[in-house]
Amino acid sequence: MCPLKNFLFLIVGSLALFACATKPDVYKDIDVNINAEAYDQALGIITSDRESKKPIYPEKNLIMYYLDKGIVEHYAGKYKESAADLEEAERLIEEAYTKSVIAETSSFVVKDNTRDYAGEDYEDLYTNVFNALNYYHNGDIEGAGVEVRQMTEKLVRLEDKYAGDSGKAKEALAETINLMGGKTIELPSGTPVQVSDTALGRYLSAIIYRSLGQNDSARIDIEAISVAYAKAPAVYTNPIPAWINDELAVPADKARLNILAFAGLSPVKEEEIIIVPSFFQYATYTGPYLSSLEKSRGIVLVNGGLDFQGILLHLPHLVPRPSIIDRIEVDVNGTKLDLDLLEDMGAVMTETFNAKYSSTLIKTFVRTVIKGGALEAAAQEALQNNKPEVAVKMTAMSGMVAFDKTEAADTRSSRYLPGKAYAGGITLNPGTYTVAINYYSGGSVVHSVERSVDVSNGKLNLVEAFSLK
Repeated sequence: MCPLKNFLFLIVGSLALFACATKPDVYKDIDVNINAEAYDQALGIITSDRESKKPIYPEKNLIMYYLDKGIVEHYAGKYKESAADLEEAERLIEEAYTKSVIAETSSFVVKDNTRDYAGEDYEDLYTNVFNALNYYHNGDIEGAGVEVRQMTEKLVRLEDKYAGDSGKAKEALAETINLMGGKTIELPSGTPVQVSDTALGRYLSAIIYRSLGQNDSARIDIEAISVAYAKAPAVYTNPIPAWINDELAVPADKARLNILAFAGLSPVKEEEIIIVPSFFQYATYTGPYLSSLEKSRGIVLVNGGLDFQGILLHLPHLVPRPSIIDRIEVDVNGTKLDLDLLEDMGAVMTETFNAKYSSTLIKTFVRTVIKGGALEAAAQEALQNNKPEVAVKMTAMSGMVAFDKTEAADTRSSRYLPGKAYAGGITLNPGTYTVAINYYSGGSVVHSVERSVDVSNGKLNLVEAFSLK
């Protein structure tokens, strides 16, 4: 690794590169149509955006474009188009990860939001879920099975995915500490990722295997749901659906109707600012300045006090978007059943997002310390040239304030994945049924879907519904 001090000139030259995160209000027109279930209209805005003068989805946000477009196409019933766009998003995410593995150390001083958006692990995972559903709707049940198996394989690799990246980050941190005279600092760190499997992926895999007559594989998937719940109690806070084993007990002369209903929207990224103690005597933020930020920007001054000196780290974190939906009822020719929460997708997203938290934190810290190091060196040189200490301190802190204005967390992400997945099933005689799916908020129905469904034995009979309110 090249010494980090060799990159100081990159930092000095980056002052003109102000971070330009996409503001949430630019999505307003799309969001309104999504909330109204006007998916074709939302899709029209997404598609035409690429031709606008100031697109929401510029070239560096291409993965976001294909994710949002592909998911909304799925909601609109455009399954072939959705499959093509989600596959392109998946390809670009894999390509971006491969590039990141071979990236040079200089990446530590380049802000994430100046790069092409690389996608998040949860976006990559749930791409497979919706492509599995796309394949099912297009009549390719085996293709659907391939998609959910890919999701399972990605989850198995997730724990080790960032091991090398984290190692490089820690190496850069150690070098930075050495550069700063061997001073030590304890940074916050993420928690180990608990999710190594998902109930939603296993459920889809089980009913697909059952429809193909591969009952042993279906049984393995059903058993894996219990393991997924047990291994991640902070994610799966709801009980395992009582009917789950009924999926393996369908009589030969009967048919199973499965209902999968999505509700609410996924979390979105927002910026949080963490204050950590400073290495520096002059290139730092003082207690009074940090106290002013506490009031103006909602920053909590950790280890507070007017004598405290710290630096600011701008980091992304996931913020839930609450749903008004609290119950989903299904009516099948007059027989009613409530769907059970199968997976809080937002909780899975938050958990998998933590996989690279430590690496992101260390990279942000290293970049900030390198910036501060340039100013601290200048301050020390000024003192040696007999400049007044008060003036030196004011100049150095002003420089740190200017540096901070160039910093912003990368808050880019897809916006239109669902937040929760509900499911249920009923065993029936083969035939044609009227299926009504009613979404409730309190005692009121806020969305309803009614379909005529041909239910056959020996095949997958799956009804899918959405309300993203």
